[in-house]
Amino acid sequence: MWLKNSTSWFQLFITGLISGLLLLSFLCSYSQPNLRFEHIRVENGLSQSNVNYILQDSQGFLWFATNGGLNKYDGTQFKIFTSAVNDSTSLSNNIVNHLFEDRDGNIFVSTQSGLDIFDINLEVFYHLNKQLVTDQFNNIKQVNCAAQDLNGDYWLGTTGGRSY
Repeated sequence: MWLKNSTSWFQLFITGLISGLLLLSFLCSYSQPNLRFEHIRVENGLSQSNVNYILQDSQGFLWFATNGGLNKYDGTQFKIFTSAVNDSTSLSNNIVNHLFEDRDGNIFVSTQSGLDIFDINLEVFYHLNKQLVTDQFNNIKQVNCAAQDLNGDYWLGTTGGRSY
């Protein structure tokens, strides 16, 4: 009798083990995403090979801060924004250090010349004039980054001075 019971327990154990392994292999096959990496180069339309920062905005576009301007990538092609001497709505400087999207969807573009705010709808840049904002911007050479806190206040990381 003991042998008969141990055989049925053994069969149940093996059946359970096989069922568990089949279930585990099924779950593992669906839990691993198929990742695909693509290299984006100058040959693909990137304006410059030195990428200083990458931002994915709330609409899903990728923005590349480069030493050759601001690059917007929609997954298939690039749109490049650069500085134009006679266009006050263009990028203030082609060396872009950092990008930040605020709660309202504005893209803050930190350049070697200062901070630009990009209006996505109009596709124009507004230049943050240091003297118009506050006198505390004295001696600031460049804005390296920008951020927004939970209160909605903006913070700037700068080189060459202190801002308040």
